[in-house]
Amino acid sequence: MIKKNIVAIIGSNNNRSQTKAITENILNELIKLDQAYSYKGIFLGELNLKYCIGCQKCFNDGFCELDKLDDMVLIREYMEKADIILLASPVYANDVSGIMKTFIDRISYQFHLLSFSGKLGFTLTVADHSGSEKVIEYLDHLSIHLGIKNLSNYSFIYINDSMYEKPTLIAKDMLRKIQGNYGYSNYYLEYLFRMYKSETLPKDAVNFENVSHQNELKFWSQNWIKNTDSFQEFAAKKRSINYDLYEK
Repeated sequence: MIKKNIVAIIGSNNNRSQTKAITENILNELIKLDQAYSYKGIFLGELNLKYCIGCQKCFNDGFCELDKLDDMVLIREYMEKADIILLASPVYANDVSGIMKTFIDRISYQFHLLSFSGKLGFTLTVADHSGSEKVIEYLDHLSIHLGIKNLSNYSFIYINDSMYEKPTLIAKDMLRKIQGNYGYSNYYLEYLFRMYKSETLPKDAVNFENVSHQNELKFWSQNWIKNTDSFQEFAAKKRSINYDLYEK
């Protein structure tokens, strides 16, 4: 049996992270319900992850120079191989954790490329009592701009939720939504695809040499994208060609 692969990005630095424990409980419960799934937890606090330095070379070159110095390339590889991506973060000062923001900064050049199209997604926000609404909205927004079809956003609030009951409820809901899903697209993803396809290239550009974000221009100007009519078709093509996306 070929299993569907779930990758969970867990944004915590705490060795006794409750976000990690809840995420693992949810995914273990999901696998108990359906053994057609497997998962890999990426606990950011255990990895060497350098801060983005804002050089913007990634927007022009299509890769981050810091990937040569830390573990970020491994995270990208796991995400590329995933069928489903779960973004999980605790709430720190009404926002995502610092290490989650570092991860987000390092993938920022991939947002305008819809890099993880053809994948389903979920988000999980863990809070003591407040601040989850803003983090839920932020993670949902990021998922969509990565090209992920986000099926649901979950929260775990300590003053309200039980460690014994809530993970099982979330796991059942995740499985139900995965099984009831059709395709990789929705209205907003179709909108983003049309926008990037039509607006990324300057109308009067003869070449890309003096234009910022050259990698985006190179990507969206490819013939295989020009000949693609919808995000659903775009996502299906990306899965079929296994991320070897730039025409030689």
